[in-house]
Amino acid sequence: MEKILIWIDDIRDPEKDLWVKYISQNYPEKVSAIWLKSFYEVSAWIEANGLPYAISFDHDLGDINSTIEKTGYDCAKYIVDYCINNNYLEFPKYTIQSDNGPGRKNIDS
Repeated sequence: MEKILIWIDDIRDPEKDLWVKYISQNYPEKVSAIWLKSFYEVSAWIEANGLPYAISFDHDLGDINSTIEKTGYDCAKYIVDYCINNNYLEFPKYTIQSDNGPGRKNIDS
């Protein structure tokens, strides 16, 4: 069964520059990337499909369609709440590709 990695990033294409190959080296299983660019895409995908095998987070998502900016940190908080609200599911494996140092720390916490 193929494992899904949600790639959360508004700019970096997961297939360009071999991002997915680099990130997927962290996992012994083969993973396929689903590229989601906003908090709203992430929450809709999870509501429709459940949790993925793994997630790769960017912090700054440049969500211009919202009056309140939603970041990768908001995605991480949403996923934590989703896990709690669904009988304490285990949080998926994850990596963080963000260049934003404080944002990385927030996501990791």
